[in-house]
Amino acid sequence: MPEAFYLYIKILVVLIMGVAGACRREELCKMALKDIEFKTDMISVTIPDTKTYTTRRFVIVDPKWISLLKEYKNIRAKCNQNQDRFFFTYHNGKCINSPVGINTFGKIPSLIASYLKLENSKEYTGHCFRRTSATMLANHGGDLVTLKRHGGWKSSTVAEGYIEESVSSRIATAQKLTAGTSSTGSGSSFEIPVINVNMPPASATVTQSLNMKEIVPGVQISNNSINVTICNSSNHR
Repeated sequence: MPEAFYLYIKILVVLIMGVAGACRREELCKMALKDIEFKTDMISVTIPDTKTYTTRRFVIVDPKWISLLKEYKNIRAKCNQNQDRFFFTYHNGKCINSPVGINTFGKIPSLIASYLKLENSKEYTGHCFRRTSATMLANHGGDLVTLKRHGGWKSSTVAEGYIEESVSSRIATAQKLTAGTSSTGSGSSFEIPVINVNMPPASATVTQSLNMKEIVPGVQISNNSINVTICNSSNHR
C-alpha cells in the first residue's frame, strides 16, 4: 500500500470521526477499536474517557463516511495490530505496532487547511474538529440541550456561545425583528413609515400601525414629529 494513500485515508477518517463526534484530539488519540461498533447502515462510537468525565456517544450514518471507515478498518486488520488503539502508524511501506500520537492529530487540521489553500493554515489546531462540529450543528438548528449532549458540556455557557454565533440564529433573530412588516404581525410590532421623498420631511405621514409609544419608552409622537428621550445608559444595562 502506498504511504501517500494511507496518509490520505487516515486524514479523511480522522476528519470524519472528529467532526461527527465533536472530538478533542486526545479523544481521537485514545479511540479504541472496541469502542466502535460497525453495522450495515451505521457506525456507533463510544467515547468513554472525556475531559468532563462523561461518556459520550455518536453515530455515523452517511454511506460514504461508513465506506471510508470500513476501508480503514480493513487496512488495520491486515496489519495484525496487537494494540487496541484504532489509529495506527504506517511508515516506510509497512505497519508499525505503535498508535498515532496526540501531536499528529493536532497537526491534521493544519494539513487539511493547507490542502484547501486556506489563509493562515498553520493556525488550524486540533480543536478545529470540535468547533466545526458544534458550529455545523448550531447552524442547522441544534438547540441548547442537543449541543450540550453532542459536545458533552456540563455548563451551558460554551454551547450557548455556538448558538449565538450561528448563522441560523442570526437569521431567525432578523426575521423576528422584521415580522411586524407582514400583514400577520402582532399588535406589538410596527411598520417602518413610508416617506414620500418628493415632499419635505415635516409633511411625512406616520402610518397607523406605528405604535411606538407602546413598545419604546421615552417616545412622544405628534402630528409631524417624533420626540425621543435618551435614557441614562447607566440605569439600563
